[in-house]
Amino acid sequence: MQTEAYRVTAIVSTYKSERFMRACLEDLASQTLFPQTEVIVIDSASPENEGAIVREFQERHPNIRYVRTDQRETLYAAWNRAIGLSAAPYLTNANTDDRHAPDAFARLAAVLDKCPEVDVVYARTAITCVAGSRFGAAPITGYFKARKFDRQRLFYDCLPGPQPMWRRSLHDRFGLFDPAFVSSGDYEFWLRISGQARFEHVRKCLGLFLDSSNGLMRRTGSQAEQEAELARDRHWPKEWGTRTARKRSWLDHWTRRSTYRQLMKR
Repeated sequence: MQTEAYRVTAIVSTYKSERFMRACLEDLASQTLFPQTEVIVIDSASPENEGAIVREFQERHPNIRYVRTDQRETLYAAWNRAIGLSAAPYLTNANTDDRHAPDAFARLAAVLDKCPEVDVVYARTAITCVAGSRFGAAPITGYFKARKFDRQRLFYDCLPGPQPMWRRSLHDRFGLFDPAFVSSGDYEFWLRISGQARFEHVRKCLGLFLDSSNGLMRRTGSQAEQEAELARDRHWPKEWGTRTARKRSWLDHWTRRSTYRQLMKR
């Protein structure tokens, strides 16, 4: 496969994720856009054997690359490493325990193809608590509050959610992800570029997110919120005046911070 044929680079960062790796690569290989997708797996010195699984897939799929670091690094340092290796104009992150609709990459890339003024595109993402579930078959507990982009709302909710697609050229304009962040580096980047980049929302549900007690957001908990607050303070526009606490509606109080419960979708 010629690198100039790649349209999308899917970034997979792994650390102690051997149990998810096979299904993750199967999910990516099932994408309708997979022949034009470059998968870069960054193994952050994991003590498990993800590498053997990746090499097995590489025998069948030359568009999968595998890089193992000597020492563990943050999630965003791993993403930056993959961005430096990327040969595609569009990027997306593919968490090892998340899944996608088969046409997810194709639909998101089509928006960027059709609308050169759009820099970041994101869709609705369903949430499940059942590990190993497939998109379309998983029991759903809620959805991320993905909605039409509003810059002011971005300072309260991470609207792009866990599976956006963005132009690689954004990193030439605005720099890479901040590797000092542990779990909110993507949110910091969206806030950083929000005054100049254009975001687009696809209303269709194209992804599945695993809400696990072992997941990064659950493990980092208060640290994630502290990082989010740091990012908000860092990028709050001066012309908006003093940053005030968010006034939550009854629905926001009743639901989780970033999701609607399934009951609201019935």
